[in-house]
Parts: sequence; structure tokens; C-alpha cells
Amino acid sequence: AEQHYAGLFPLIGSLKNRFNHKEVTFILWPLYYRTTDEDAVRHHLLWFIAKYAHGEEVREYRLFPFFSYEKGSENSKRISILWPFYSYESEEAAEKLILFPIYARERRDDTRTTWILWPFFSRTYDAGNEQWNLPWPFVNIARGEDVNRVKLFPLFKLEATQSGRSGYLLWPLYQHSMERSTGSAEEEYRFLLLLSYKKEKKKNGSVVCVNFWPLFRYSYNTSKDHKFTAPVVLPIESEGAEKNLQPLATLFK
Repeated sequence: AEQHYAGLFPLIGSLKNRFNHKEVTFILWPLYYRTTDEDAVRHHLLWFIAKYAHGEEVREYRLFPFFSYEKGSENSKRISILWPFYSYESEEAAEKLILFPIYARERRDDTRTTWILWPFFSRTYDAGNEQWNLPWPFVNIARGEDVNRVKLFPLFKLEATQSGRSGYLLWPLYQHSMERSTGSAEEEYRFLLLLSYKKEKKKNGSVVCVNFWPLFRYSYNTSKDHKFTAPVVLPIESEGAEKNLQPLATLFK
């Protein structure tokens, strides 16, 4: 059926099926406006400062930043008092509590995280994997089936996963990484982000690349194909840069 609506924004008006709502009615917007949806009718004062909503399963009250309460379908709930100092959220498989900035905790499925003086000190447990920040981002310790890591930034880092290992010493002075997968392996050494040596092994052969940015890049493979480029635009390999920027700066190839 044909629907009729009219308005003189921001004085007064009523809109149908606009802005993801079944109906929007406003008077001296943003002083007051009302939205109608499938789950509830919501009344707003001064835009987001005050709100009241009612529906079959929905209850919402807000006087920002002093207090807010939201109860939705499937037993979801949100509460805040003197936001952002206290807030609480819960739903079927998740829960979050924040006492900013002293304490916070979050549960989502099998993952549980606790913070003290967010974001500096935290503990995360996830299906057999445990991680500590003491404090973030300088000290990180991880133990579990998927990853083992010890980091004391910028002095050193040692990390081992199911697919490889990586680490650094006096970052960015020296970095090393190795990744393995079915039928291939990649290992890279990097010094001061300027000089790098990378070797890739695959079923059909291997490729070695030496990059000394911005002076040159030299690579060769088991088929005895050699490639030398000077100078080099970026300190890391990038397919987009190789195609678009490198030809403009190449003096010798």
C-alpha cells in the first residue's frame, strides 16, 4: 500500500521506512525524536543524552553519562553508571565488566581475559593457551598448544608456533623468522630494517633474495636465474610497488 509522510526538518515531521526504521517522528530535532522498529518504540531527548524504549522483550533507559540500562531479546543486558567508569554487558555466550581504569574482565565462548590497570596488565586464557602482559606492550609471555612466546621489548623476543618460529634481539637491530607449511618453507634474517636475507624453499626449487635498501636487491633461484635491481623504492617487498613505483626509480636492472 502507498505510504504518505511529510516533514519540515528540523522543526517537525514523520518519515516511513527511512534510516533503517519503520517510522521516525521528530519535533525540533535533536530536542526530541521517536523511532519505531519491530522490537520496540524508542523515545530520544537531546539526541543520545536521554532515551526510553519499550517493547515485548525490550527495555531501555538512559540519562547519559549518569545511568543507562538496556535489556534485549535472548536475555542480553547492558548497564552503565557514570560512564565510562562502570559498565556491564552480558548475552548468551559473553560477559564483560569494566571498572575503569582499575579492573576489567571479559568472557566470550572459551576465552577469558582479566585486566588490571587497563591496558597494561592482563591475563588471557583460551582453550589451553595462556597469555600474560606485564606490562603491555613491553613484557609478554604466552604458553600453550598454539604458541609459546617470551618478549621483553626492545631487548629480545622468542616465539614458536606450530608453523614456525620468530624473534628479535635489540629490535630493530636483528630479526629472524621461519615459517613452514606443506611443501614449502621460508626463512628471513633482517638487520636494522635495511639489510635482509630471505630464502624460500618449494617443491619446484628455491629462491634466495638479498635486499640492501635503498641501494640494491639481488635474487637468484635453483634454475640459475639472476635478478639485480638498483636502487630499491621500499625496504620490504611489495608487489604493488614493484609494478607501479619501482620502474620510475630503477637505474640498473
